[in-house]
Amino acid sequence: MKKFISALASLGLMLMSLVALSFIAAPAANAGDSPNIAICHATSSETNPFESITVSKTSIVKEAGHGAHEGDIIPSFTYAEKKGDPLITYPGKNWTAEGKAIYGNSCVKPLTVVAPVPPTYSPGTCINPTGTVNLPTQPEGVTLNFGPTLDGNIWKVSYVPAEGYKFATETAGIFAFTVVGPDASDPQWDAETNGCGLPEVGAGDLTSYLPYGLGLLALGGAFALIGARRRKTA
Repeated sequence: MKKFISALASLGLMLMSLVALSFIAAPAANAGDSPNIAICHATSSETNPFESITVSKTSIVKEAGHGAHEGDIIPSFTYAEKKGDPLITYPGKNWTAEGKAIYGNSCVKPLTVVAPVPPTYSPGTCINPTGTVNLPTQPEGVTLNFGPTLDGNIWKVSYVPAEGYKFATETAGIFAFTVVGPDASDPQWDAETNGCGLPEVGAGDLTSYLPYGLGLLALGGAFALIGARRRKTA
């Protein structure tokens, strides 16, 4: 009895092994069973360059079929020319890394992630109290939206992604700088008033004001002469 039970157990193990092997081999054997396959069919539209369609494998491998279309993206597949014939492997069309990415994204080209280069801010000076926002050269795909714009005490700059690109986050292209005024390091800083002072006027600069000074003196003399004459007549 024990020998009989042992024999049944061995037979059961053998059957389970055969079933497992059949499952393992099934995908390869049935790889070409389906007569249809989804492809990305190229269109002439710039905004929608591909459309996802399901076609027969025959329409791909036949002469002047989808396999002959330059822009179509077609994955690799197996097929049989006639039922019962050995399977033939079609290598795919435009099945590159980019093609696979488009195919895997429902035939829509994935947006390229790009990061804007942050602008920088130079603090204010006595001559330019609000400071300066410096805009760096941006990589391809980054477009200036607006700015630099001074809003109260805040400088604002905004960038947006160009068509076909995207930022990692919605706020990646938004920058703001709080105005920082001049300090004691500024050449025009007046230590006595602890603020921006008037520029010093040198001797050479006084000569430019000489004509105005002489004119004021002449005008004052004229008024004094008129006043003297009026007092005599009075």
